[in-house]
Amino acid sequence: VNSIQLVREVRCKEPSIFVCSTGMTVTGDHYDILVYDDIVDFDNSSTKDKAAKIETWAGDLESVLVRKPYKSYITEDWYEMLGDEVVVNGTRYYDYDWYAPIVGNSGVALQKNNRDYNEIKAEMTSMARESGYDLFYCNIYVNGVNDADGYTLPEEFDDIVVAKLRRDLRSFRRFAAQYLLIVVSSEEQVFHSSDTQMLSPDFKIYGNCICQVSLANKGDAARRYVRLFMTVDPASHDRFGSNRSCITIGGRDQEKNLILVDYFCDKIKPSGLGRKIHEMADKWKLNAVYIERNAQQATYGDIVRMYFQEFRPIAIHEVYHGEEKNERIENWLEPLLNNGMFYTFYHILKHSPLASQLDLHPHPDNDFIDDLAFLAEVSKPTTQRDYQDVENPRELVLAADGVYRANVIDMNNHIVVNAKYGGCR
Repeated sequence: VNSIQLVREVRCKEPSIFVCSTGMTVTGDHYDILVYDDIVDFDNSSTKDKAAKIETWAGDLESVLVRKPYKSYITEDWYEMLGDEVVVNGTRYYDYDWYAPIVGNSGVALQKNNRDYNEIKAEMTSMARESGYDLFYCNIYVNGVNDADGYTLPEEFDDIVVAKLRRDLRSFRRFAAQYLLIVVSSEEQVFHSSDTQMLSPDFKIYGNCICQVSLANKGDAARRYVRLFMTVDPASHDRFGSNRSCITIGGRDQEKNLILVDYFCDKIKPSGLGRKIHEMADKWKLNAVYIERNAQQATYGDIVRMYFQEFRPIAIHEVYHGEEKNERIENWLEPLLNNGMFYTFYHILKHSPLASQLDLHPHPDNDFIDDLAFLAEVSKPTTQRDYQDVENPRELVLAADGVYRANVIDMNNHIVVNAKYGGCR
């Protein structure tokens, strides 16, 4: 069609195409195709009474639809069936909105349990078909959960674009609804990433598992010493998970605030994870690592040991968690976030999975905050004894030959392990 105005073959009192806004009446007209385009938004369905008005208005529109399909001939031999066709294009914002009777609330349930995305999608498709609709359902992620398998439209979305969207929309609920197709109500949201407190960019690393950070909201009393710990949550290869391995580095200050200073969260081979652990231990001058262990992760301690000769020996603590994951995350993180006792750098909050996983919890994509809860569990509050050597450093005396041997040296008949990194006797 190359014309705006056409001569119709039939005479009808209705226009060929009629556009109206939500709430407008079309009583007395009759149409073959009805297209709903984003008739639900945050405002017009913010209460159940408002949602009921949208339902009533949509019902009035469908009453003017020609219900009995008929043939419209294109040529003498070719025709198309017209009438009784409804097209719905929309975004869900509430679990009680106008779309609920069509697709149910299976999609809402995605964030509340560890059900597989494709399983839920199939259930929604089946329910829509029972309502007489064919369903097309997808969000910005290929796997429907996170960016581990890439983006559905890589020409339009990447990590930088998604970060900008989250920043510009200023509302995680709106971002989750429009781009993740997940309904997040304020009452159901367990964590709010906005409760995270910021660290100032300046920090200093010392050689005995201690670093000094500055709490941005504490003014003159901002500087704190933190004894650092490293926790590792290897990829579980669970079909509900994201298959990403996570490393978090941080600790607690004298007031038991949890401080997160560094992280790694990505897909990586077991050998690569072993090397990454040693590289981050060297970066932050750490002498130990805590590794979460289950039946699938039983060999990671041995993988880390394989790199002792290339790097240096570090202590390995393997921890088994029998507690249910979501329950453990909430038990360790909820008191910290609600009381303003969790601090990290701005770039970590904005460019890591931290913010989205906090806001979406409970959700299958929770590997980062699971490891963060592990860090909160193993880290101990920093005491004056931990950092007294920082304020009053002692002079180290090397062995008689003055040579480091695998970072183990003899100092006045005492063996010092990892002396290069601050070690202990």
